[in-house]
Amino acid sequence: MSWVYRLFTIVLIILFLAPLSIAGEKDSWFSKDKYQHFALSVCYSAGTTIIAHRHFEMNKSKASVIGFGITVSLGTVKEGIDYTSRKGTPSSKDFLWDIAGALVGALAVKLTL
Repeated sequence: MSWVYRLFTIVLIILFLAPLSIAGEKDSWFSKDKYQHFALSVCYSAGTTIIAHRHFEMNKSKASVIGFGITVSLGTVKEGIDYTSRKGTPSSKDFLWDIAGALVGALAVKLTL
């Protein structure tokens, strides 16, 4: 992963850790919601990585970065919508589970292609 993607990921984590603690005490690290964030992120990341590799003929490393990046972007948008619409509760823990799932999905596909 290039330094641009690493920097982008670090900036996103910092941006979401501080202000998105609105959920507070009731936001457990291991609730059903966190499992759903992780599982969907694994699926999105793995699927996007496979599509990038097979249909766009990218090498495994580049396809993994694309899969990870798109999935983290989706997680960012989801938490942003939760924050601005007030229909959901934004959570930095949700976002961190999204990142973990994106990483697992991209790496799992990269190692099996």
